[in-house]
Amino acid sequence: MSVNSNDFLEFAKRISTETEIGVRNAVSRAYYSMYSHAANQYGLSCKKDSSIKKKGSHERMADYINLSLPRVHHYPQDLCNNLSLQLTKVKHRRHAADYHLNVKMEEGEAYVALNTATAFIFAMNSLTQ
Repeated sequence: MSVNSNDFLEFAKRISTETEIGVRNAVSRAYYSMYSHAANQYGLSCKKDSSIKKKGSHERMADYINLSLPRVHHYPQDLCNNLSLQLTKVKHRRHAADYHLNVKMEEGEAYVALNTATAFIFAMNSLTQ
């Protein structure tokens, strides 16, 4: 069975945020819905784009959205900047959720990540329509 970015997002929405572990999992899955959506649309192009400096795949994707989508696909620069920033911000929250276990995460962080992921996917879809 294969999964897609919407599966990650829908699962993240169903996770109970009544516990801190639920909040952490919702943030993490929300981020992966964003990353997998971008990777599904632009992953191969991102890997082949020599103008993107050698970094990890997640940083490369944010850079590709910010730097290459406006240049290669002629998408609005301000929108691409915003999408890249959203991806990076939720990635940082995902990193905190997964690795900074001694710092409490509040329920609101899950809602912000979920709303950001929903808006990100909607905006990414609007670029290709």
